[in-house]
Amino acid sequence: MTMQAAASSEKASSGGYWSTVLTRPVLSWSLYDLANTVFSMSIVSLILPLWVLDNGGAG
Repeated sequence: MTMQAAASSEKASSGGYWSTVLTRPVLSWSLYDLANTVFSMSIVSLILPLWVLDNGGAG
C-alpha cells in the first residue's frame, strides 16, 4: 500500500461518511450537475417551445 493510499484510507475511516462525501471535488461536481440540469430544463421547457412556435410551428 502506498503512503497516499494509507493516508486516504485513514482519513476515510477516521472522519466518517460526511467528511468523505463533503469534499471540494464532490461538492463542485454536485453544483455543476445541478446547474446543468436547471439550464437544460429551462432551454427544453421554455425557450425551445417558444422558438418552434415563432419559427413556423403554429402557423
